[in-house]
Amino acid sequence: MTNHAKILLFAFIRSAVADNLITTSEKELFSAEILPELYELAYRHDLAHLLAYGLNKNGLLEKGHKICETLSKKMLQAVYRFEQLNYDYKLLCEGLEKAEIAYLPLKGAVIRDLYKEPWMRTSCDIDVLVKADELEKAINYLTQNLRYTLEQRS
Repeated sequence: MTNHAKILLFAFIRSAVADNLITTSEKELFSAEILPELYELAYRHDLAHLLAYGLNKNGLLEKGHKICETLSKKMLQAVYRFEQLNYDYKLLCEGLEKAEIAYLPLKGAVIRDLYKEPWMRTSCDIDVLVKADELEKAINYLTQNLRYTLEQRS
């Protein structure tokens, strides 16, 4: 990866998350030729959706460009993934509360509201902490009353 790609990726992520535009000097580093490298770097770190948002915010997400179309899809997939996860999170919380099981949301469920848009914090799971002596009760409630299954324990 070139230094320019790394600098630009951070610039576009900063633009997306901090809600500002990239600098003139950063914009001068950008060209359509660096898009494949930028996309590869962003994709590897599950940041393609933020790259897309940053490019779009700065007027650089060109319609018709193959990689820009792919990036736009990644952004929509991140929104869709968030909506699915958010639905499951609410269902999980309602279930644990109904079963009167104390729980503490962790990681993504907690910090996503600190982002400009909650879908910007992508994840594929929901982390909650329950007391060890309520674990069996939680597992039983979630598997018997909701659509959860227990595949393995560790």
